Amino acid sequence: MKTQHIFTFSLIIFIFYTSIYNALGCDKGDKAFKNLKIQTAIAEYSDCLKHTPDDKNLLERLGDCYLILDNYALAESYYEKMVDKTKYFQPVMMKYAMCLNATGKTAEYDAYVQSLLKKFPQNKSVLKLIQQWHSTQQSSNYEVKKVLFNSDASDFSPTKMGSKIYFSSNRTLDKKKDGFTGLGYAKIFEFDSTTQSVTPVFTEFGRYNIGTPVFYNHGNEMIFSANEKSKSKGNSYLLKLYHSKKEGGNWQHPTLLPINFKNANNTHPCINDDGTIIVFSSDQIQRNGMDLYVCFKDRNGQWKPAQKLKAPINTLGNEVFPSFIGHQTLVFSSDGIGSPANGLDMYMTTLQNKNWSNPIPLSPPLNSKFDDYGMSSDKEMNSGYFTSNRDQADGTENIYHFSRTDTILLDSIIYEPIEEIHHLISGVVTSDTIKISGAHISIFDAYGNIIVDTITDDLGSFHLPVTESPYYTVVAEKEGHHRSSTLILLQDIDKENGVSLHVEMPTITKGDVFKLDNLYYDYDKWDVSEESIPELESLYDFLSLNPNIKIEISSHTDARGNDAYNLKLSQKRAATVVNYLISHGIFKDRIIAKGYGETQLINHCKNGVSCTDEEHRQNRRTEVKILSVQK
Repeated sequence: MKTQHIFTFSLIIFIFYTSIYNALGCDKGDKAFKNLKIQTAIAEYSDCLKHTPDDKNLLERLGDCYLILDNYALAESYYEKMVDKTKYFQPVMMKYAMCLNATGKTAEYDAYVQSLLKKFPQNKSVLKLIQQWHSTQQSSNYEVKKVLFNSDASDFSPTKMGSKIYFSSNRTLDKKKDGFTGLGYAKIFEFDSTTQSVTPVFTEFGRYNIGTPVFYNHGNEMIFSANEKSKSKGNSYLLKLYHSKKEGGNWQHPTLLPINFKNANNTHPCINDDGTIIVFSSDQIQRNGMDLYVCFKDRNGQWKPAQKLKAPINTLGNEVFPSFIGHQTLVFSSDGIGSPANGLDMYMTTLQNKNWSNPIPLSPPLNSKFDDYGMSSDKEMNSGYFTSNRDQADGTENIYHFSRTDTILLDSIIYEPIEEIHHLISGVVTSDTIKISGAHISIFDAYGNIIVDTITDDLGSFHLPVTESPYYTVVAEKEGHHRSSTLILLQDIDKENGVSLHVEMPTITKGDVFKLDNLYYDYDKWDVSEESIPELESLYDFLSLNPNIKIEISSHTDARGNDAYNLKLSQKRAATVVNYLISHGIFKDRIIAKGYGETQLINHCKNGVSCTDEEHRQNRRTEVKILSVQK
């Protein structure tokens, strides 16, 4: 979604990539990238790559630049040169899978996903690639066509008001160019279906990018997002939500809505048909992508503070472009609910008794393997408009019109029950051949939800029926024992007899050491990535379940860099983990942070020895040591 970098998705990609890039041999390219000048960055990185054609950092950066601009074919060409050279899991693998999927290389995509599954059978990002969503709309009863008022530029986020359709576009109005895309800034345009003409509107309301407005109160009030006039966050002009009211036939100068979060992007507003609920997207919680927030009007007509919608609507990915259909049905887009290879898909949720229902994906052809978002529809979802970059090699967005080929009520789409298929998971829990009774067993589905839980009987056994999921995680916990986690793929379960497990839970003993396998640091960094949060949460649960133990968090670096510096870096990394646990309620006298630098390497990669990045990565680890177990 190159035109919406200001309106989220590519901006979030940019923020993530900037956080992991240090100037490693191409300073001009890095500087351009950090300053949102992606076209300049591409030129600089390409020039640097001529001198070091096998540099994995440069290959990935160029791929990232083209991925941000939604040019999947070019992004794939750079990722392909590096993905087979790495032994350990890296985020570039997910980006390569996304490109294969988007460019229609189905056979290559399937083979690549299977190869990743064999290499990393318990990696959550890889497992998400095999997720298959159940949809209540089994048949494709929609006809989808591009609208005639699309341009060669990107056109997106349509909203209908009477006989007019308002939308955003970066078709050129003047000579000003956005350094991010190399194209014009996004402005608001009006298509009049009566005269078949397209006219720019509300140009005076924003100096840079302006988002499509949503109208309410019989079309006399509107809300939209636009960049602030001055830089307020690094090199960015933050997005804020604005309100304007029509008086005497003219729109008044817009004012900031009080629901905006400070020092954050606030964008993609939508409002229900009676003007009492606003939902918008914001990156208010740092390092967590864009999330959806909801505001309700109180009895005095004032907006209450915005509240974040709960999971499974919000994820660690991006939730963007919400729109109301009627009073309480919401359609939004997410790249974190389904497979990460599908980009943004549209989902539907409904407000019921102050709670939102679980999101349901819209059926093809509304959703595709490309980015699909920004829907505007009638109350029964029989016809409307949305945005997609399908069928566009360069990632340019177009507006599509959809219409049903039959008649169906919206309620039947939301509430039609899904036929549930059950499987049996059984097992015995032991510790050094001793059967463990009273162990708590939890089974999670592929989406991180607990399906069912139980306690093992006197023989250490459990037998649990579970609803169908692409894979399951069976977690066993009991005070005094190490936590056990077992992954089961759906294809490994016998349809008639289920699956039987032997779960081993060793007794916690002084001196035990275990590695935090899913804790990730970038090179020369000490803050953990968002992907590490589940591992930290598991460690917190372990300490909460065993209040009688004290531990040491030890961090280790590879041998690259100065020895003294590495010692300090490892201490900071260990302290980061300890601070997380303390901030969540673990007493600080139970945890010690210890950085060992490069003094305890686990392979031959010491100073002066040439090693691959993967070999160095083995030494960058965080471990937990049991210091004492009080009886």
